[in-house]
Amino acid sequence: MGNQLHIRACKKTKLVNLLLKVQDKRRCYHLYLTSCYFTPESAKNIIGKLSESIRLTGVTVYIDRKTATLHGNKVLTRFCKNNSLEIELFAVNSAILFHSKAYALVSYDESNEIYCGSLVVGSANLTGNGLTSRGGNIECLLDTQDDEMLKEFVSQLDSLTLINLDDIDKFKPADRDTYAFKYALLQRGAFIHKWTDDLAQYFAVRYILNDSGKEKIGDPVFKDRGFNIDTATISKRYFHLDYKPPHLEDTKNLRKNYGIETFLGHWVPRSDLVSLLKEKGIEEFKTELFSAIDEQYLSIKQQINEDMEYFMSAGVVEKDDSSPIEIFDKKIQDLRDNEYKIMRIFSKYEVFDLPYDLQEKDKIESLFYDIISLCESRKKPNAAMRRFLDAYVNANLDKLDDEL
Repeated sequence: MGNQLHIRACKKTKLVNLLLKVQDKRRCYHLYLTSCYFTPESAKNIIGKLSESIRLTGVTVYIDRKTATLHGNKVLTRFCKNNSLEIELFAVNSAILFHSKAYALVSYDESNEIYCGSLVVGSANLTGNGLTSRGGNIECLLDTQDDEMLKEFVSQLDSLTLINLDDIDKFKPADRDTYAFKYALLQRGAFIHKWTDDLAQYFAVRYILNDSGKEKIGDPVFKDRGFNIDTATISKRYFHLDYKPPHLEDTKNLRKNYGIETFLGHWVPRSDLVSLLKEKGIEEFKTELFSAIDEQYLSIKQQINEDMEYFMSAGVVEKDDSSPIEIFDKKIQDLRDNEYKIMRIFSKYEVFDLPYDLQEKDKIESLFYDIISLCESRKKPNAAMRRFLDAYVNANLDKLDDEL
């Protein structure tokens, strides 16, 4: 056995160097990657780095089925095909979590027996935080070049119950109460909640009051200058836009007609979210928004300077490293760079994925049965409820994508 390494930086390089401690680098090797959690980008990074130093004949990847359903067949198929090497990916079908994190280079002789290789095991999943991002988790890795351990590792892989890539999203009626199916069904949707923030709130500039300012919090001069007053801060909405997106009347019924209420928010099938939240009016909204920003910018800048001069002369606000104008400019740039923020303000909804880790089985199953109970208790279930029950009864994820 090699030395145990606790590492945070350069984990990809450390893993590759441990794998490259093979007996003969001139031989051809097959790469085995086993991980509970997985991202295609991280796998590509490892494969690419190894290919620079050694000849790979193929790659086989083993991940937990629930991780596979999280990515979906299309994403994983694209990963396997967009490489010069032959890549096979299997989902491990198990009632419990496939929690392995092991990586191996194996060279076979003419009789297809293991000739030599290197095996690395540890705590690192095949993800950015696990192996390929800068920083991330602190992980440990342990390597060996022992032939018997390599043979045992490959033998255990052969004994796993595997699902081919084409069948990752397919279940049988007998599977409907398995954790894998319940997790897969929940992942076919996302959660939404009403977003009350608007552009005026987003662009509001906040000033922090010092002790003298807090004593004058009741002074009418703050309100006279158009400020909202809090206990220790005052804020002002300098930017104004009278544009009302035309789709808002339709999306008022989004949760009622397409969602299933949970304590996390309303669960909505992803097939509905795509059509409901990607409204045609978004481009018109962006044009109106940034035109209004350009038109008002000089006036807003002047107002901020006048307010700041007044507050500094009155000695009521704290001095900050960033000026209010710099803060306002940053908000504009963040909005230009972040399509998601614009969509959230436009649609009036926050969208988020299932917030539980795969290992939080009790929470996930409790949420699942809460949804089932709600759907079955409604005398007049909405479309999402009917389709969720239909998908559950038939153990068929495609039922969620049926036309309304």
